[in-house]
Amino acid sequence: MGGTSLQFLLTLILLSLCMKPTIADYLGLADTHLGCKEHERQALLKIKQDLIDDHSLLSSWSSDQDCCTWSRVGCSNQTGHVTKLDLSVSSCFSPRLLREFIASLSNLGHLGLGSANFGRNIPFPFQLGNLSNLQYLDLSGNNFNKPENLEWLPQLSSLEYLDMSIVNLSKVNNWLHVVNKLPYLTSLHLYSCNLPNIFSIPLVNSSTSLDVLGLSNNDLTSSSSILEWLFNSNTSVVDLDLRFNEFQGSIPDDFTRINSLAHLYLDSNEFEGEIPKAFGGMCNLKTLSLSWNYLNGQLDFIQNLTECANHSLEVLRLDGNQIMGSLPDDLTTFLSLGELSLFRNHLNGTIPVSLGKLSNLEFLYLGDNPLKGVISEAHFSNLTQLKYLDLSNTKLVFNFSSDWSPPFQLDTIMMKSCQLGPRFPKWLQTQKNFHWLDIF
Repeated sequence: MGGTSLQFLLTLILLSLCMKPTIADYLGLADTHLGCKEHERQALLKIKQDLIDDHSLLSSWSSDQDCCTWSRVGCSNQTGHVTKLDLSVSSCFSPRLLREFIASLSNLGHLGLGSANFGRNIPFPFQLGNLSNLQYLDLSGNNFNKPENLEWLPQLSSLEYLDMSIVNLSKVNNWLHVVNKLPYLTSLHLYSCNLPNIFSIPLVNSSTSLDVLGLSNNDLTSSSSILEWLFNSNTSVVDLDLRFNEFQGSIPDDFTRINSLAHLYLDSNEFEGEIPKAFGGMCNLKTLSLSWNYLNGQLDFIQNLTECANHSLEVLRLDGNQIMGSLPDDLTTFLSLGELSLFRNHLNGTIPVSLGKLSNLEFLYLGDNPLKGVISEAHFSNLTQLKYLDLSNTKLVFNFSSDWSPPFQLDTIMMKSCQLGPRFPKWLQTQKNFHWLDIF
């Protein structure tokens, strides 16, 4: 086989090697009725011999078949050339072989090497830095040695997506400066990276197009500069994930300065006090997830949210806090609400009948609250989308007519300690799709 074909196929391997399945979508693939090229078919068969295929993923690769019909292979519908090769679950090639061909990938746009088991070192960082056309880079899930710098990253001047999650960056004190030099970056994922807690704030933020920022599980504290950078930068963050850190004190009103914010995740921190009333001005807010903090007060802030987010809010999660008071009727103004999660708080009083008007509600978690009163058919009258219901460990009394048939089919039913009797509820017999039932 000629050197050109070998280089072509090895380039494809690098594109697909150990990639997540969704990355193949970036390669512009199409089904074909043309027969594949013979020399490429032979090359693929040779590659099969050199791989360990423990899961028989390449069992369709046979010498007497058109390689364009093989699993994990795609061909151009114009030329018949192989344009897709997905070896994501097969054994990876060695970093040495990758280094041999990295210089030929100057036009590479998408490189996914997540969980590729490259060993202790980031593969050829300076060669990666030569890929000036690279838009997508995934190095997540590799057990690298602690890199001391990321100075090669700014050379990737076209980079839009970067994922280095589960890579220990504890020694990279200037990671924010480096990231800030990527002018087209829209998605940054640094989950579980042991990011240093103290670092200097960039003087200039050039990443003005940042849409997604994921920094969960990094033990960041309120003394970290990351919040100050966020609030004073001109980013357009839409999705912000700061879960599983150690932020303390009140939730800053300054989150409202990020006007574009649609999804805010602050779960599993140490925030306390009341939910800021200023959140009512976040007109694009779709997800507000504040579970497992030390938040208290009542749900009065919901009245503030109705000022602006009543048409946008889809997910409200406040589980595992210390919120008191009753459920307000104002919940019915959130016409798009699909998840209401208030599990394990100190909510009391009754559940308003108006809750039954939330026709888009799929997840309703109100368990482990001292709620009381009667639950009737009216509470569920329009909940046609409801899938998950948790009213467990409450003092609620169910009062349904014997012939009532719910407008929903539940996947999860949790009503432990509720008064359902005295007979087994007939409406439960209409539920055919549930995977979890707890009514004891």
